[in-house]
Amino acid sequence: MRSGSDRKDSLLIDQLVGLLGNYTGALWRDGDGRAYKEMRHFQNRFPNIGDGGFDLPRCKIDFKASMMRYSQDPSKYRLAVRPRERHPGWVYVLILVEEFSLQEFDGLSALKTYLVGWVHDDDLPEHPELTGPFSGAFTVKATDLIPVIPLNYC
Repeated sequence: MRSGSDRKDSLLIDQLVGLLGNYTGALWRDGDGRAYKEMRHFQNRFPNIGDGGFDLPRCKIDFKASMMRYSQDPSKYRLAVRPRERHPGWVYVLILVEEFSLQEFDGLSALKTYLVGWVHDDDLPEHPELTGPFSGAFTVKATDLIPVIPLNYC
C-alpha cells in the first residue's frame, strides 16, 4: 500500500494520465482540443461535481486512459470499467500513455498516446473480474476491442 509522498505522486500521475487520455480523445474526435478545453473549464469551475461519465461535452464516450508501465506493447493491456463508471448506451475507449515520471513530465516535449480500441457498454462481459488488480471491474482484452478508426480525414 502506498503512503505519504508516494501516494500523492501516484495520484498526480493518475490524474495527468486521465487528462492526457481525454485530450487525445478530443484530438481524435474533432482534430483539435476545443472540446477538451470546454470540459476542463466546466470541471475547474465546479470541482465537486463529477462529469457524469462525459469526458467530452454531449458525447457518450468514456476514455479509459492507462499508463504503459508493464509493457510497450498495447496489445498486452485491458480496458477496465468499474461498475460505478458504467452507463447504458456509452462507449468506452482504451487509451494508453507511454510511461513517464513527474520529474520528466515538466521537461517533456512529446509524449506518445495510443488509441487502442473501443467497446459498447452492452458488449462488456456479463460478470466482473473476481480477483487481481481488476477485481470488480468489467474487462476486455485490447486484442478483443474494436479498432479505432481515424475521424479526421483532412
